[in-house]
Amino acid sequence: MLRWMLQSTHDSIVGLMSHLISWLSFNSEIESLVDAVNHKLDEPPTRLNIRHLSHPGGFIREFGKRRLSIAGAYIKIARDLSPNSAEERLTALSMLVDQSLHAKTINMPLNTARIQIDLMKEVVKSRDNRRRQMEAMADFGLVSFGQEAVVRRFLNKLHLVEVPEEERPLRELDMGWDDHVHDFLSEGRKTPTQVLLDAFVKGISRLTLVYSNLDERRMIHEAITAGNLLGIKVSIGIEFSVGRSGARRHYMYVPPDTADSKQFFAFFDERRIVFAPFLTGLRTNATSRHKTMVAAVERFNTLQRPRLNSGWEPDSPCWFPPLTLEELDRIVACGQISRVHIGELLFQKFRDILQRRVLQLKAQVLAAQDRLARGIYSEWEFKNITSQYENVREQFETMTPESLRSAYMEGRDVVDYNSEFAEEEPILDTLMGQGGSIVMIHPLEIGLKDAMLHLLKHSARITHIETLNLRDSSSRNPNDLIIFNKFIYLLNNGTEADITHFLEQHGIAAGDLVQKTLEITRKRPLVPICGSDSTGRDPTIPGMGFIKVSHIPESVRPDFLESHYKVPRPIADLVIRGGKKDESPDAPIGSASDVVCMGKIGKPFRNHVGDEETLSLVPPGEFWAYLNPGLKFLWRIAVGFVVAFSFMNYQYGQLLGAFFAMLWFIITGSRNMLVDLLASSGIAIRNWSIRNVNFDNISQSLFWTGFSVPILGAIKIAFDEYWPLEKAGFSYEGVKFFFLCISNGIYISTHNRLRNFDRRVIRANFFRTVLAWPFATVFAPIGNLLAIPSIVQAKFWSDVVGGVIEGSGKYRQRVVIRIRDLGELLPRLSSADRDVRLTAMLDILYIWARQPRGRTCLSKLLLDTPPLLERLRLKRATPTHEEALSRKAQARQHLDRLMELFGDPGCLNLLSEFSLKNYQDREAILLTELIGSQTEPFLAWLKMIRQKGGY
Repeated sequence: MLRWMLQSTHDSIVGLMSHLISWLSFNSEIESLVDAVNHKLDEPPTRLNIRHLSHPGGFIREFGKRRLSIAGAYIKIARDLSPNSAEERLTALSMLVDQSLHAKTINMPLNTARIQIDLMKEVVKSRDNRRRQMEAMADFGLVSFGQEAVVRRFLNKLHLVEVPEEERPLRELDMGWDDHVHDFLSEGRKTPTQVLLDAFVKGISRLTLVYSNLDERRMIHEAITAGNLLGIKVSIGIEFSVGRSGARRHYMYVPPDTADSKQFFAFFDERRIVFAPFLTGLRTNATSRHKTMVAAVERFNTLQRPRLNSGWEPDSPCWFPPLTLEELDRIVACGQISRVHIGELLFQKFRDILQRRVLQLKAQVLAAQDRLARGIYSEWEFKNITSQYENVREQFETMTPESLRSAYMEGRDVVDYNSEFAEEEPILDTLMGQGGSIVMIHPLEIGLKDAMLHLLKHSARITHIETLNLRDSSSRNPNDLIIFNKFIYLLNNGTEADITHFLEQHGIAAGDLVQKTLEITRKRPLVPICGSDSTGRDPTIPGMGFIKVSHIPESVRPDFLESHYKVPRPIADLVIRGGKKDESPDAPIGSASDVVCMGKIGKPFRNHVGDEETLSLVPPGEFWAYLNPGLKFLWRIAVGFVVAFSFMNYQYGQLLGAFFAMLWFIITGSRNMLVDLLASSGIAIRNWSIRNVNFDNISQSLFWTGFSVPILGAIKIAFDEYWPLEKAGFSYEGVKFFFLCISNGIYISTHNRLRNFDRRVIRANFFRTVLAWPFATVFAPIGNLLAIPSIVQAKFWSDVVGGVIEGSGKYRQRVVIRIRDLGELLPRLSSADRDVRLTAMLDILYIWARQPRGRTCLSKLLLDTPPLLERLRLKRATPTHEEALSRKAQARQHLDRLMELFGDPGCLNLLSEFSLKNYQDREAILLTELIGSQTEPFLAWLKMIRQKGGY
């Protein structure tokens, strides 16, 4: 009884604290955004509102928040799994990429986009955990400002590698890769778009998606096109088997690289006669595979199910019903039935039935406790029912699709079939003759010795060998993997004697096969590859992707390696060097050639019955991170002000101390606010908006600036004590402010480092405090006359200089972003697609009329006004005369095109009809108002620009 009372009290306290934490966390904006996302999730799937791909910097900004646009696109990608929706998923992906790559940053756009997509994925995935949704949504907003320190912190938190920001697509950055991945057309559970989006977030540069036939062209088109949209190189591997049941060997044919899906299919269509036997054999194998899967389901229902139902009545909710092909078809959203899909169906059925059995047995155990106490049950009977309950519960909590498939389905040899391709020679020779690669995949499935002998026999027909397959390796002896990789190394680099001796050690007599193989590998080495074979279904196996350790930034490398599986060095070294021994001086040695999986190490997972203890307090770090922004703002200000006031009160008394402390905070807060406003709208005060102020950054500045007061005050007191001359005059003021400014710079640099600011920002902040020194010295007489303390004067000039530097820097960043947006839109005016042209016209009109610095930036592009640094010849790479002429001609071309389109007498009607046809309600009202009020002024402005440019 006492234990129950203590537990009840504990639960009440924890529950009360949890409610209090929830009440103090987040703000109304985050709550409304999460509500809007959940509303979209609760709606039935509908056709995507394409919006004709308005540019992220264009008029779409008026229709809703960027976060909701990204959420809507991701929901479409995540929920609509129909093959018929491939084009809509690609459209959603295009919108998602455009929106994500156009955050409020020009320094780390690619990494910011990856983080924001991952966070929005978490919002959608956590539909049943509202707090987790709001955490991810709040993080999304924090990352949007694009501060490098924040971006890097989230990369570390999410276990993502930092991708170089070189304005190049991932395929050109040589980051992560994976040579064997499945989507839902084969054994995976995700659409091609989802797989490629996950690869983009991870930072994968190239990927091979594996299919068993080419019949579903829409999915292959989706995979290749999604890769192009995300900048990832996508290869298509066609998996097939050779041999009889129980001894089949598996291969993958990877055709030559193509630029898009049209070229990919043209490659096969132009060779349809040559590929006809291969494609026919794939279909025959698919039919055979389907028959074996149907037979496996029937055998489960006949042999396994009766044993599972022993002791349960047919009318009981705990009775295990038979598996049906209809249920299996619902799991196989697209593609063919496989053993993986049967395991998934078993998991779904077992999860429902075993959960009911656990709850029913739990009720019997609870009743048995009372009956035991009253002597109705014996100790033996109580232990029996308790043991039965614990066994069933343990089975439920630990089961996985893979474990159920292994336990209840027949072995591979029983559900196997004879491949249509009886021998390697004819089919592999045909494929080799058409170019591309022939990969032998998971070769150890036929046994270590047989795999080595098989390679010797068919080395002329195999170009690549899968020396590591994560899914297959999970059930292999690790020593076999090392031995097999050593064998591949010897084939590419060893002598005939080395290979013969190695084979003899393992009891293999190869005869003259070694010499024949060496003749081949000396001309064309056998290239080792590694693939995850990821399906996205088994959390105990590392997921998709591999990366060289040397490509992971040192700042996050230790944490990344701690949570990711490291590939054995002999295997990694062989893969990185393409199977050859690299004897060049700059060849990677030791850890420089290490490879690590990009998929996290799976944590032990337990299925939840639903009666588990769920009360838990939010960790202190998370409580502070997601505290209501207003409360966090007030707390930081209060702490900083108390520290500042304490020193000022000690020096100048309570009244003056409060005044000077408040003045100190006003200077800091005004500087930060002014910087944000100038950055957003320049000196156009009428365009200033409080929404453009980063209050989180202001509160942090006010917090840290409070601690600078006693530090600078102590420096001032120490300086006055040790100054040997008269405490007046220019020399005194100059030396005093030199020490104060340098000390302030050191303090700012120190707390910048604590906040993980980029080194450039730290240097700039130190520089601006030094630059404030002459100003503070010159204007010291005025400050002294007004009885303003020296440390306040130093602070004032440091913030004035800092405000000018930061404001101009952020302003230039906004100008660069606006020019970038317009530079992307102007070429669309010449598109052959009429809808693209009209959408671009509306976007440009919107930016010119409504966006800060829109007119100035468009004028720069149309008049080809060089940047200030270029005009002063301070820019490192000044364009050549030919480049300048080309740029001038392009600017003239854009202006002529704008004049042609907006000067058309029917322009007003064209734009209005286009808007009314494609948009409704508030959106149509906003667009027609924009068109009616701004089209004529814009045309007049274009004419003025033409005159000004002398065109």
